[in-house]
Amino acid sequence: MIEAPAAPNSLEETGLEQDFLHKLVAKTLHVHGTMTPSAIVRETCLPITVVSALLSELQRLQIIEAKGLAGADMRSELRYALGGRGIPFALEAMAQSQYVGPAPVSLEAFHDQIKMQTISREHVNRDDLVRSLSHLVLPEELVDRLGPAINSARSILFYGDPGNGKTSIAEAIGTAFKDTIYLPHAIEVGGQIINFSTRPFTHGPSSSLPMSSPPRESRRMMPAGLPANALRS
Repeated sequence: MIEAPAAPNSLEETGLEQDFLHKLVAKTLHVHGTMTPSAIVRETCLPITVVSALLSELQRLQIIEAKGLAGADMRSELRYALGGRGIPFALEAMAQSQYVGPAPVSLEAFHDQIKMQTISREHVNRDDLVRSLSHLVLPEELVDRLGPAINSARSILFYGDPGNGKTSIAEAIGTAFKDTIYLPHAIEVGGQIINFSTRPFTHGPSSSLPMSSPPRESRRMMPAGLPANALRS
């Protein structure tokens, strides 16, 4: 079982520069307008502890300002918007990168996660393989050859004429794997953002995040099944 990456408990544990995070929050407020901390949590996929620290520092720098409570209840969250220095700061950040969304992970964090979720950690038994291929008409000896090849955790080359089932077999093999892998929304490399995937993951960010206790699992990397295109011919 692959362990989910842990959520950061501090700015340092995000693996990102503080200035980068300041710009991300400023751009988020520039695009979405006045927001509560929980709304920023949902947009950036950062824990409330990290978002609160960022808001405190941005308020000290006069980049954002509090706009009062979000509701009549005194327990309601404060709302925040760009302040006097905030608009030029956000516009300069947008000129550098127009990315707004979940906070990326560092290249180092992505590398470490990929190493932990190598395909060699999972063994596919014959019953699971036969079940995944049950909708295809295949020679019995092919199934016997596929099993050792899959569990070798090495590349497999399917070849033959167009339409002979190479892609269908490759996609079916992917369904035999049961483990969950974790993929980032985006990766930060040298201050630049690489969007890792434009397709939705198996499970998206929660639409309702509790403010009382920070999540133990990082929402910057989301659980997904084994990508089918990783096994295509």
